[in-house]
Amino acid sequence: MNVSYGKDIINAIAFSATGGSDIFTIIVNDFNEYAERNGIDIKIELNMITDSNLTMEVTNYESILMSVFTKKSSKYDIIFYDNIYSIKFGPHLVPLNDKLSSDHIKMYLDGIASQTCYFKNKLIGLPVFVDCNVLYYNENYLNQYDI
Repeated sequence: MNVSYGKDIINAIAFSATGGSDIFTIIVNDFNEYAERNGIDIKIELNMITDSNLTMEVTNYESILMSVFTKKSSKYDIIFYDNIYSIKFGPHLVPLNDKLSSDHIKMYLDGIASQTCYFKNKLIGLPVFVDCNVLYYNENYLNQYDI
């Protein structure tokens, strides 16, 4: 965490290749506005990596994060990552069990967090949004073409 103009700066990093970067920006802006209104001297600065500002794929973002982890870099305080990497990134992330109140953690236990945000019984993240992929097919066409 850095300090700038009397405010603690929290550095965050996120990646979106599908235009989903708006959600991260909205969350960060909402927090920063809330902090400003309530006299909280904290500001989040977001390093938003997208396909429009960097030519890269999801695997490159994975490599960036692995480099940050293996170097034990303290450059980022908040890391937005896809939960498919929980097992890979889990050993490098700070368990939140002792950082958040049990009441706060309980808010997430009945949802997807219990399935996606734990590594070796330690809470390593909180869900920002749920991403789902859907396959639609037209049964008439499949039958018509014997597929």
